[in-house]
Amino acid sequence: MNINGVIRRADLSGKLLFQPSILCALPNVAEASDSFSIIGSGAGAGCLCIRTCIGEYFERRHFYREVISTQHGRLSESLTPVEIDCFGTAFVQTATKKFPKGRLQNISLD
Repeated sequence: MNINGVIRRADLSGKLLFQPSILCALPNVAEASDSFSIIGSGAGAGCLCIRTCIGEYFERRHFYREVISTQHGRLSESLTPVEIDCFGTAFVQTATKKFPKGRLQNISLD
């Protein structure tokens, strides 16, 4: 099922694609996108996949279009030690290789 938004609003996605699963044991899949090719997708049972895809869409839209980079340098030059530690914890959780959190202060953002 495809839902194309008739009302063009900058704060909402313009398109929602919902793909129900063929088997009850498989999750449903949904995608939300806009005219700038920002896409959020989600999988799950019932309307959980729609909530997940819309949340992913808003997250990607925020970081792709709304967060503007104005500083260049090392993390320790623009963040407090507590912020560096929190960033390090989040970074290590998503890393594909083991990475010592203490090395994050010296990563260059150039």
